[in-house]
Amino acid sequence: MNTTISHVILRKHVVKQDWKIMVEPKIKNNGRKIFVNEIFTKAERPIDDPEWMFAPQDGHTPVVETDYGGIEIATFTEKANQERHKHLISMEIYTVIEGSMTIRIEDNSDVVLQSGDEIVILPGAIHEVINKGIPFLTRVHVINCHGPRDKYIEENGVWCQVLTLKNQQSATNRT
Repeated sequence: MNTTISHVILRKHVVKQDWKIMVEPKIKNNGRKIFVNEIFTKAERPIDDPEWMFAPQDGHTPVVETDYGGIEIATFTEKANQERHKHLISMEIYTVIEGSMTIRIEDNSDVVLQSGDEIVILPGAIHEVINKGIPFLTRVHVINCHGPRDKYIEENGVWCQVLTLKNQQSATNRT
């Protein structure tokens, strides 16, 4: 865990300029993680300045490593890809910074959030951000985060752990 700094400042004008959150959906875009369970060394590095700044496309973005069970924070726009999913342990807090975002809870309730609104998704709740083509900027705080170990998607009517699915896909691709 990174302990070289005492705080992190996320300035809206800096976040809005981040190339990663503006990438079109045809290229994988899940937004920009700022607090992470573990550092992805190919694209991230430990943060050393409280004033967070994204890295250029060929650089390493500064992140705070919190370990599994810690907090994860990410910023994303309507261009991010998110499938219908749930978490059994984690709780997610979505805060709309700008615009209007729609999130579907369970299978029947679409909630429209405006700039300044928040929604807290409790463990076990099925949810999905719905892309309605309306621009938004949102930050999600994941409390008690366990990354792909605690993300489940429905596949052929069965809820499957994302980590297990990725491992199965890797094994299939190697054969």
